Amino acid sequence: MSEIYVPIRAFGDFTITTAVIKNHFTGKLDIILPNYLSELYNVLNGDDYYNIVDVIDINRSPAFFELHKVKKAGDLLRLRREVITINKHLKRQHKHLFDYRNRRLNIFFKKFTYPVSTGNIYRAKINLLNSTLTTKPADQINYTGVDEVKKAVIFPGSRKRSKIVDIDLVRKIISSGLFKSIDYAYHQSEEPLDGAIVFHDFSGLKDIVLNYDLIISADSLPLHLAYFFNKPHFGIYNDYLNTQWLTPYIEEKKYHTVYTGNVEGTFADIKNKLA
Repeated sequence: MSEIYVPIRAFGDFTITTAVIKNHFTGKLDIILPNYLSELYNVLNGDDYYNIVDVIDINRSPAFFELHKVKKAGDLLRLRREVITINKHLKRQHKHLFDYRNRRLNIFFKKFTYPVSTGNIYRAKINLLNSTLTTKPADQINYTGVDEVKKAVIFPGSRKRSKIVDIDLVRKIISSGLFKSIDYAYHQSEEPLDGAIVFHDFSGLKDIVLNYDLIISADSLPLHLAYFFNKPHFGIYNDYLNTQWLTPYIEEKKYHTVYTGNVEGTFADIKNKLA
């Protein structure tokens, strides 16, 4: 029975899976690619890690996986249309690899496998793909301390407001003199500080990540892209440390801090861990 990856979730989920294949396995995974992931697929050099066996004509993340956004009659019509479209591409003779487990998948009456729903998502996906791909020694990210950083960049934003890095903490990091050079970057849809780098698409985000020695970010996509591209990275979390989404690099190096309202204390923690 052939296994086919169906990445119908958020951009971060697809980036994590691709990073796991790149950094931990050899070989390629068969994939049914939805249209809305095409740009990110190209930015991640997807042909190096996947064989595209089918394409789903969906131009944004399906409502099926974000039912909290289904509020109007038009949303229900979209939901029905997308469920029908997805189902046409799922074959009974295949086992479909999904990025997460949800009982709503039962409506398709097809075979699915997915990472375990508890623990760290990177380890879960490594375990999931162990029986499909050939393992290799994990790629290493070479970086030891703040003295080696010539250029750092911070991504304070996130599509989830609860994850956005506090503006006073951002200003403290930028003005601290901790790095020889530091910039800050925002997506065009966010509210950038004056003088910030503004990116418009995944290609722009990739260029920024590749151009710096250290990526500092909210709990958001730039961290996972940094892991994919083997760039040193440090995560800033609000209120509590969400260990489920830690990259292996952040987990190993303990390159993370939790902001609970104390700017000076949080900055001291960042400085101490990077040192």
